[in-house]
Amino acid sequence: MTNMKKLIALLVMVMSLGLSSLGLASPASDALKMEEQAVDAVMKVLTSNTDLATVETYFTPELKKNFTSAALKTTKKNVEDQIGKISDLKLYQLRRFDNADELVYVGKANKSPNARVVVIFDTKGRKPMMNGLVIMPADIQKEIQQAQAAQQAKNKK
Repeated sequence: MTNMKKLIALLVMVMSLGLSSLGLASPASDALKMEEQAVDAVMKVLTSNTDLATVETYFTPELKKNFTSAALKTTKKNVEDQIGKISDLKLYQLRRFDNADELVYVGKANKSPNARVVVIFDTKGRKPMMNGLVIMPADIQKEIQQAQAAQQAKNKK
């Protein structure tokens, strides 16, 4: 009898794991995967000699119009001057809105403690399209300490 209970418990566990994995393949996770691929490709363009045309398929028409080769050259220079080489970018925060997603990445930088990359995607269509990109120096450890201090001060009140 106990073997039968173990078998039933095992079957229930396997089925629950199988059902939970169905949620991982949702349209939202597909959209995030496409957005992350776009960010990877754009960062490759920003950090190497890869041609801008290779990533324009990820851009909205407005971004494609405004982010030209000249804008790319200026952006590369500003990033190099202020932040330096960016490495180890990791998704730090994802915020979803009605028609947009905001992805915030944090990575290492050699001229500032960290680099923060904020990317906005227009999600109105079937495929998320990059609509904005901001790269800035950051000190994440300092920001965390400041947030913790503010929270402690708030809790004391």
